[in-house]
Amino acid sequence: MLEVVPRSYAEFRAQQTACGAAAPEPVTPMQFDAPINPGIDSEATVTATMSTSCGDIEIELDPSLAPETVDSFILLATEGYFDGTVFHRVIPDFVAQGGDQTATGTGGPGYVIPDEFPPLAVTYSRGAVAMANSGPGTTGSQFFMMLEDGNLPPQYSIFGWVREGFEVLDLMQGVPLGQSATSPDPFPSTPLETIYIDAVTIQS
Repeated sequence: MLEVVPRSYAEFRAQQTACGAAAPEPVTPMQFDAPINPGIDSEATVTATMSTSCGDIEIELDPSLAPETVDSFILLATEGYFDGTVFHRVIPDFVAQGGDQTATGTGGPGYVIPDEFPPLAVTYSRGAVAMANSGPGTTGSQFFMMLEDGNLPPQYSIFGWVREGFEVLDLMQGVPLGQSATSPDPFPSTPLETIYIDAVTIQS
């Protein structure tokens, strides 16, 4: 039987939801001219609760490390940009990537934000949350979470850390995967059961 690997948001919607969950409402397409600065103090403690098909993940945002990235993430979360989106890329023992309303790996919010790369002393350890990009000056809405410790170069803006929900990361990397012809990965990395982001709630 030929394996059907999703290549678009509609195709992710058509397949089974991961972890036995129900699919949320579809995304509401959004584009923005620029991020709005919500005025978060660099010393503030800001928490984002990301509700997914496999459970809730509590992320402590770090405005001292990446203030403009945190501002953008808060804007998109409060506007509901992430609601109903999917993790379109999962590499076990490495990363889970989402934040793209199109689920193609090419979508964005309509703007780019400055790169805020971490100092060398900050590593991409398990639970780090960082922005995906396709090169300098291309950071938008797509982000990834480190499923395990990784040896990445400091070329991705780290803006938060998972504090609770590590068991959810483990469930996510246990979802069956397929290899898509449109994926940059030479191995299976496209979930064959859809992991949704139901909502992202900000507490400060």
